[in-house]
Amino acid sequence: MNSEEKILFFLALIPPEDKLAKYQVLKDHFTSTFGTKAAQKSPPHITLVPPFPIEKGEYKKLESAVRLAVEKIPPFKIEVNGYGRFDSRVIYAHPYLSKELASCRKIINSHFEMVFPNALKLPSRPFKPHITLAFKDIEEEDIEAAWESLKNLPLEDKFDALNVTILEFSNGKWQPRETIPFKG
Repeated sequence: MNSEEKILFFLALIPPEDKLAKYQVLKDHFTSTFGTKAAQKSPPHITLVPPFPIEKGEYKKLESAVRLAVEKIPPFKIEVNGYGRFDSRVIYAHPYLSKELASCRKIINSHFEMVFPNALKLPSRPFKPHITLAFKDIEEEDIEAAWESLKNLPLEDKFDALNVTILEFSNGKWQPRETIPFKG
């Protein structure tokens, strides 16, 4: 198959509906104040498996791998406290890396890698959970003002991680394709 028949997916934790709006408001703040749009291409989330291409016909294999992985993962709490930055162009809400979150990512990734061993070139840097609020298209001259704007927007939050979502890149955006509940 050629590359035009591949589809991009990634696996993520998406906050529950009652918490999602809080993170969307923060993304909207950066869009309205600093003109950023890149972070608006996906719902607020914590990435477990970064974007990867698979052939169109392999979606069922992906879904099966995720379903098998979630059998071993019980629901758990996510705590978010404040903000962080990567490089000079990424601002994010900062979830605490709990043992449960680290374990969830490890289980999901190991099942993914068993089914799609060559799909990812996983980074060697350690997992740093984050909910991206602004990135890529934030102008370098705006980054300090953007960072300072968060001083008036304190963030402390908790939510239940109840499932993993498979997101598909379609029509220029990341769309949730399927949400699979944790069972462990």
